[in-house]
Amino acid sequence: MSDRLTLWYRAARGYTFGLSAIPYILGAFLASVNYAFNLRYCTLGLIGVLLVHASFNLLDDYHDWVSGMVESYKESESPKNTRLNKAFYLEEGLISPKELMFAIGFCWTVALFIGIFLAFTVSFTVLQIAFVGALFAMAYTIPPVELNKKGLGELTIGIIFGPLVMMGAYIVAGGGFCDSVCIISSLIIGILIANTAHTHSILDFEADLKNDKRTLSVCLLSKNKAIFIQLVLYVWAFLLLFLGIVYKIFPREALLTLFTFPLAVELNELMFNEETEHKLWYGPITQLKNNIDNYFMLRLCMARNVVMFFAFLLGLTYYLYS
Repeated sequence: MSDRLTLWYRAARGYTFGLSAIPYILGAFLASVNYAFNLRYCTLGLIGVLLVHASFNLLDDYHDWVSGMVESYKESESPKNTRLNKAFYLEEGLISPKELMFAIGFCWTVALFIGIFLAFTVSFTVLQIAFVGALFAMAYTIPPVELNKKGLGELTIGIIFGPLVMMGAYIVAGGGFCDSVCIISSLIIGILIANTAHTHSILDFEADLKNDKRTLSVCLLSKNKAIFIQLVLYVWAFLLLFLGIVYKIFPREALLTLFTFPLAVELNELMFNEETEHKLWYGPITQLKNNIDNYFMLRLCMARNVVMFFAFLLGLTYYLYS
């Protein structure tokens, strides 16, 4: 049973769950500073968010597998830049397509019941936000829209996991919908998470270009330009933080989040070289079997860690000094 659960965790790309859990927890934590906090409702909401996240990771793999893009990734001229184990469970017959679709349907069903329950017990706004998020998620991966292939995938991910997830969590935790701290925080986190998706697309640049998958990187027509935009997005996120401090939305102590900026700069520099060494200050990295996998995961997990460390420091300083 444990081996089977581990397989499903790997299939659903469990290492990415932090990109939905982190903004959700931060949104709930910020609300708890000024409002009555309901742990049971918040926990249910988090379970629903993670189930939806897992389902769309699985659905994305399925579409790439049936369209032949998985094979194209493996035939990339720069295999070190590409996640070679994408949809491995389908190729190796460890999970059948029928089992995969059942799992996706199960996740959606449980998440829907959670959303309905929270709508009646907390606010119908929660269900409305969840509905908008589901529309964006379906538009991201399902034909004929497929925003992830039209240069809008990174923006879509930023909207879902930034404003939508954080505002939903903020309401479930007892906060107000339009509180400035939630709005500004969610925009910052949305930019950081969109940049994580952008980092992924930079690493898949050659394969995506070959298959005419128009990510932001491909639309820029240059890997170097895409890496420059990665740094620009990080700068924008920190500028929003400064504005929040200037307008007293965040306490001055929130400047401690600047400790995450060197990690962002280090990641940006790594995009130009072949380094695969994991240094302790990079934070937790998913370690795989060989240097080709480590090249990809080192950079992707570092982008995730920027979000994680930033959210932790922002939440901590707001709790202690607001």
